[in-house]
Amino acid sequence: MWDSITDAPPRLQRGNGGYEIALAAREGRTHAGRLYATDPCRVLFPAFDPGEPTTAVLLTTSGGLAGGDRIRGRVSAAAGTDTIITTQAAEKIYRSLGPATEIDVSVRVDANARLAWLPQETILFDGARLKRTLTFHVEPEARLLAAEILVFGRTARGEQLRTGLVFDRWRIRRGGALVWADALKLHEDIPAVLAHPAGFAGATAYGTVAYVGPDAAARAQKNLTRIGPMLLGRVLGDATSVRREIAAMCAAFSMRPPRLWYS
Repeated sequence: MWDSITDAPPRLQRGNGGYEIALAAREGRTHAGRLYATDPCRVLFPAFDPGEPTTAVLLTTSGGLAGGDRIRGRVSAAAGTDTIITTQAAEKIYRSLGPATEIDVSVRVDANARLAWLPQETILFDGARLKRTLTFHVEPEARLLAAEILVFGRTARGEQLRTGLVFDRWRIRRGGALVWADALKLHEDIPAVLAHPAGFAGATAYGTVAYVGPDAAARAQKNLTRIGPMLLGRVLGDATSVRREIAAMCAAFSMRPPRLWYS
């Protein structure tokens, strides 16, 4: 119950932060030419083995995101860079008391740059409300591999996503032209949609993989659909099988998932 004197809901602290990463090439190595982050976001650049791409690791110091939190991310990769961007752990979206968790990420990949956007999965607690927009700007001679995994509930605890909101929007532009737009919305009667054979067929996790590059046609796989200059794949299953399938797809593009995926 609220305070009997004020009869008003408690004022809760909300996160309103983000990050900006400008990647540049110098002497054959990729580094952060500019790096900025505000709470609750952090960006780390751990040591990597020779020959491996530079890895940028995103994390939230709050240990997860709640309703009303807002995150804004901006990434740019200059010519000659070769980078993997991942997360320290799975991102948790907690049950909301009303407002949505808002995430807005924009990634730009310049000509002759290669970038892999490979965060670990996003786990939606029952009652979570997530609005997320992912926008990728890719130049014609650039290469982008992007993958995202959504997990519907804390399945390890037997939880299912029954209530809440999921609005997940993707936009991919190549040379300024929109080549793919997609949006997923789950709101009413979520269990029925997840169970329906024409919906998610009982899957508890959902993965998307997109590859854009001048060699897309040559890299076509049977489990990927070619859409103009890009390849697109969707994976349904449990969190473990979806992660395993996406890892196999990444390997086919000569991009192994980062070691953090297995730590």
